[in-house]
Amino acid sequence: MAGCNTMRKSIMVDRKKEEAAMETVLNQLHKHCISLHDDTIKAYVDHFMKVLNHLIVLMKEEDVLFKAMYRRMSGAGSYYDGLKVGKPEEFDVDIVIRLPVSYEEITIVSNRSVPPAFTKVQITTKAMDLLRQRPDWASTYRSMDKWRDKDGFLLQSEFRQWVESVVNKALNRLRRSKPNCYELGIQDPDASGRLSQYHISLKKSGPAMTFTVTMIPSNAKVDVDFVPVIEFTHPKWPAGSVRPLSDQLIKAKRTSWFIVPKPKSKTGDADHTLWRLAFHEQERELINDRGTLKPVCRLLKKLRDSCQLNIASYYLKTLFLWEIDANKAPDFWKMKQSHLFMHMLKILQQNLKRGEIKYYWDKHCNLIEGFQEKHKENLVCRLDNIIAHIERNVSESPIVIAEHILTKEEFEAFKKNCSTTFPSPSKPVAAVPNSATKEAVVHSPNLQGFRHKSDVPCSLCVDMSSKLDSIIIALTSVQSRVHTLEGRINVLCADIRSIRNQSQFKSAPRVLNVPQHFL
Repeated sequence: MAGCNTMRKSIMVDRKKEEAAMETVLNQLHKHCISLHDDTIKAYVDHFMKVLNHLIVLMKEEDVLFKAMYRRMSGAGSYYDGLKVGKPEEFDVDIVIRLPVSYEEITIVSNRSVPPAFTKVQITTKAMDLLRQRPDWASTYRSMDKWRDKDGFLLQSEFRQWVESVVNKALNRLRRSKPNCYELGIQDPDASGRLSQYHISLKKSGPAMTFTVTMIPSNAKVDVDFVPVIEFTHPKWPAGSVRPLSDQLIKAKRTSWFIVPKPKSKTGDADHTLWRLAFHEQERELINDRGTLKPVCRLLKKLRDSCQLNIASYYLKTLFLWEIDANKAPDFWKMKQSHLFMHMLKILQQNLKRGEIKYYWDKHCNLIEGFQEKHKENLVCRLDNIIAHIERNVSESPIVIAEHILTKEEFEAFKKNCSTTFPSPSKPVAAVPNSATKEAVVHSPNLQGFRHKSDVPCSLCVDMSSKLDSIIIALTSVQSRVHTLEGRINVLCADIRSIRNQSQFKSAPRVLNVPQHFL
C-alpha cells in the first residue's frame, strides 16, 4: 500500500505540472493572440460613436416622433460583454425607444399562443385615447395609429419600417458620392478643430440596419448593427415560462429589458405581432466578476472561429449562463482556465449531441432547433476528435491546446513568439468544412492516423498512467473493504470467546450472528 501511495503522489505531481504548463500556454494565447489592444478598440469605438451620435441628431431633426421617444444608445453583443475576439470590426448598438403611453395600459402577453423567447404587446384603446387628447397628437403621434392591429397588438413590422424610414431621411441629408455611399465630415469638439471624415453605407439584415463606416484616409472599416428596441422596466415582466427576474439582478438595478422587432419566421407569412425578448443588461451582470469565465469563453469562441464551427457567439454565452445556474459554489469560476476550458468544451459537445441549447430565459426555446441533423452530427464528431486529441497529447505537449484554438498560420507564429518552449504536439485534427458530413469526418485520412507512429510509445505511457490511476483507486477501495472485514472478524472472535466462557454453553448453545457472506 505504501508503494501505491507513492505512485499516486507521483501522478498527482505530474498532473500539477501538466496543469501549470497548460495554464502557461493559455496565458500566452491571451497575451499574443486573443486579448484586444485597448487603445485600438477605443479608437474604433470613438470613431463609430461619433458617426452614430451625428446620425441620431439628424434623425431627431427629421422626425418629431423619434425625437419624442428616443432615449439612448445601448451597447450590445460581444464587445460590451467583454467577450470579443478577433479584430474590432463588428459592433452591436441598440437604439432604445420608450413608448409615449402609460405602461400600466400595456399588457405583455406570454401564453401558449406565443412561441418561447417571444412576446406580444397589447396597448389598450384607453392608452391611445389619452394620447389623442394631447395637443401635439396630430403633429407628433398620429403615425402611431398604424402600429397596432385591430386587437391593439403592437406590430413590429410597422415599427421597424418607421425606424428605417427615419434613418433613410437622416442619410439623405448627407452628400452621396455614389449609390449607397454617403460622405460625412465631423469637426472635433476640442481646440484642434480637426475634421474627421467618413464614408457610410447601409444594408438591412432582419431587425438590424448595418452601417459600414469607413475612416478616411486610413480606409479602416467598422460594421455596426443598429438595432431599434422598445424598453420596458421591471416589475413589468413577461409571464408564463420566462425566468423571473432574480433578487440579485433587482438589487444590481438591472431591471430594463427590451423587445426587438425580429420576426419569428423569415417567410412572408410571419406573425408581425411577435417580438423577440432581449435581456442584455441582465446577462452582462450575470457573467461579470466570474473569475475565468470571460477568458475561457473567449478561448472557446477563438477555437470556434479557427476550426470553422458554425455556432453563434450567443449560443456559447448561453452555455456559460446555464453553468452559472448549475454551479453556485463561489470557487467554481476560480478554477484554472485549462480545467474550465475542457469542461465547457465537453458541455458544448454534450448539448450538441442532445440536439439542444436551451434559451437561458425560457428553457422551452431550443436555440439550435433549426440546425440540420447532418450539421449537428458533424459538429459533434469534430468536437469528439478535438477533445480526444487534446487529452491524448496534453501530457507530453501542453501546447496542443493552442493548436486547436489558433489557425495553422497563427499557431506557427505563436510557437515563435511564445516565451516558453514546449515540445511539438502530434499531428492535429484536420479542419473540415462546415458542409462536410459526419462520414466525411470519420473517413478523413488525417483523422484515421490521429498520431504519428513514432508517437505510439508516448500514447502508451499516457494510457498506462490512466490505467495505473484506476488500479490505485481500485486498490484503495479493496483496502477499505479489508479493514471492514477485519473489524467484523474481530467482533466474531470476541463473540465466540464469550460463549465459550459461559457455563451454560453446552446446555443452551447460542445462535451466532454470523454475517451471511462468512457462511
